[in-house]
Amino acid sequence: MSCHNREEARGELDLTRYQKSNEVTAHFRRWNSIIEFIRDGKMPPEDAKRQPTIEERNQVVAVIEKLLLDEALKNAGDPGSILPRRLSNTEYDLSVRDLTGVDIRPTRDFPADPAGGEGFDNTGEALTMSPSLMRKYLGAAQDVSHHLVLKPDGITFAPFPVTSYNEQKKLTEQAIIDFYQRYDVQLCDYLEAAWRYQHRTDGDRGISLDEWAQRNELSPKYLARLAEFRRTVIAGTLKPEGM
Repeated sequence: MSCHNREEARGELDLTRYQKSNEVTAHFRRWNSIIEFIRDGKMPPEDAKRQPTIEERNQVVAVIEKLLLDEALKNAGDPGSILPRRLSNTEYDLSVRDLTGVDIRPTRDFPADPAGGEGFDNTGEALTMSPSLMRKYLGAAQDVSHHLVLKPDGITFAPFPVTSYNEQKKLTEQAIIDFYQRYDVQLCDYLEAAWRYQHRTDGDRGISLDEWAQRNELSPKYLARLAEFRRTVIAGTLKPEGM
C-alpha cells in the first residue's frame, strides 16, 4: 500500500479503501487488472525494496480469484435486467415480409443499427428510439400501406406501390368489376322463377325451392334470398287498416 494509498494513489488506485470482500467484488474489473499486474511482476514495481516470492504472489492471486469466482457464482445463469427494445432493421424488414408476403424492405433508408459494447446490434442499450427515427418508422409504415391491394375476397400486397390511379384501378376497381362479371346474375330469370314457384300447380306443391332452382338451372341460395326478400316486401305493403 506504499504506492496505493490515499496520499499517493498511483494509477488512481487506493488499496486502503478495500476492507471487505464485497468491496473487492464491487470493482471486479479493476481487481482482474491487479491480478495480471501481480502475475507479470508489475506490482510491486521493480524498484520496490521488497519483492514477494512466487509462492506469495500465487497466494495473493488465488485469494483474489476465489473472491471474484464466489461472487460470480452467486448470479450464475442470471442475465440481469433485460431492457425493452425496438426491432432491428433486419428484424423489422423480415416481420413486414412475413406479414405481407412481399419483401418490401421499408428500412432501406434507415441509419445502420448501432452495435453495443458486446458487438451485437440487437441489444436494448443500443436499439433506442429517437424522434427522428420515429418519423422514419411512421414513413416506413406508410410505405408498406402503399402496397396494399383491396380485392373482392380480402386484401393482399403488391410487390410495388399501387399509388397511381391506373394501378389502383387495375388492381382494385377492375378486380371487383371482374368478380361481378364472372357471376353475372340475370335478375329477370330469378324473379320469374320466384313468381312461378309461388303460383305453381298442385302437381308441383311437393317440390322444394332448392329443387325448383335446380330445375331452372339457378342458384338455390340466391333464389331463396330473393324469394324471402319478395315476401318481406309484400308483407310490408299489406298492413291492417288504421296502420
